[in-house]
Amino acid sequence: MLVFIGGAEGDRTPDLVNANRKIVVDHWVGGQTEFDLPAAVAIRRALKVLCLTGQRRSEVIEMEKCELELDGAEPVWTIRSERTKNGLTHRVPLTPLAVSVIRQSVAASGASKYVFPSTSTGGPLRGDAVTRALKRICRRINPSIEGLGPHDIRRTVGTCMRKLRISTEDRGHVFNHVSGAKSKVTSWNYDAGEHDYEKRAALEQWEHELRRIVELEVLKISDLR
Repeated sequence: MLVFIGGAEGDRTPDLVNANRKIVVDHWVGGQTEFDLPAAVAIRRALKVLCLTGQRRSEVIEMEKCELELDGAEPVWTIRSERTKNGLTHRVPLTPLAVSVIRQSVAASGASKYVFPSTSTGGPLRGDAVTRALKRICRRINPSIEGLGPHDIRRTVGTCMRKLRISTEDRGHVFNHVSGAKSKVTSWNYDAGEHDYEKRAALEQWEHELRRIVELEVLKISDLR
């Protein structure tokens, strides 16, 4: 299950850690009864990866198998520069939960080059389909949430990381935001893996917190590595 907790009075941005309002979505994102078709299962898994990594909707749903290194002690997902908003290659360290969901998705994707393929087009899932599915999920719960989109999940991950005392700089590296320093370097001399350690530490800390929120077994941070 995924737990959204409403923010301060008048704040419509979903917040996972403020105790004003608690809303539970079974099985993280979506109940089993309406999500038994392959396309809908792929959407639910894509939303889980979005929750675990905090990356953009398009980057997640257009994930290609060739971008993944899932074996070894430090699995990573490398988003090519042509797929990122700032035009810089972005390496996303993958935590155990993220690897688990992605492996399930790869196994279900058949011969497609995409991790989350559309069963109707052969390409990746459509962004509007993912957004509509999330809105349907949020309308079914009680009380319902109106107007929630995938980018709100990304913002929520950022809010949670801030409340976990993860630094602004490290959050920026996780979300591939262009900081003042980063904007001064060009793509040809930017080291995409320069901050892998900080990003992995931040995402492991976030997975640890997410496990606590959704009542999964809470592992020690050292066990996540």
